[in-house]
Amino acid sequence: MQNSYYLLPKYHQIKEMIIEKIEKKEYKVGDKLPSEREISEIYSVSRMTARKALLEVINEGHAYSEPGRGTFVKERTVENYLTRLEGFSYMVKRSSGMETISREIEKKVIEADSILAEKLKVPIGTPINMIARSRIVDKDPIAFEYSFTKLEDFPDLVDIDFSKNSLFETMTKKYNVDIVHAKQTLEIVYADKDVSRILQVPKKTALFLFKDVSDDGNAKPIEFCVRYVRADKCHFYNEITKVK
Repeated sequence: MQNSYYLLPKYHQIKEMIIEKIEKKEYKVGDKLPSEREISEIYSVSRMTARKALLEVINEGHAYSEPGRGTFVKERTVENYLTRLEGFSYMVKRSSGMETISREIEKKVIEADSILAEKLKVPIGTPINMIARSRIVDKDPIAFEYSFTKLEDFPDLVDIDFSKNSLFETMTKKYNVDIVHAKQTLEIVYADKDVSRILQVPKKTALFLFKDVSDDGNAKPIEFCVRYVRADKCHFYNEITKVK
């Protein structure tokens, strides 16, 4: 086994190597993965260890099992390039060819608390549009997001039906706002009762949590977005350059 994995349990080592082969397209979508018996022979491990490795690959969304047939590589729903600034629906369409359905959870005008005041550079108490939506792809909810914008920038925004309209396109085209830059943080969190219900996952499921502040050409904050994303439905891509 590869030296970089030697401190990990054997099932984890095998899981990582199978996933690496999937990501390198050595195993393509629809390909049958090695069986428990084949894995146990290839890596000299027990059938139990081989079974656990395959289950981990399935649980992380890379494969699915068909009783009596085996385990097959699953198509990842969405590939998100972290360096691209684009609307969620457009990103899904570009990466998977599928359409996104948005379901409004809640929308209203609220007063900025200390967090929103800091993110949007406004005084505490400033009127803020809050729009909460789930994003559904191929009948599966894959993201749940909150959007916060200043009411003075986007009057009557909460009156628009965002189950039928793109929020990103509405801001850029209807309100003529040019969003050119964003600062983004990414962390892992665990679904609470409300988020698990909306995303249809068990409570305490690990999720990606993105927090974005988008700016216009004058570095003026336009939107603060908080987005929970299912790790089994999305794949994220980035390119890294050596620091000179």
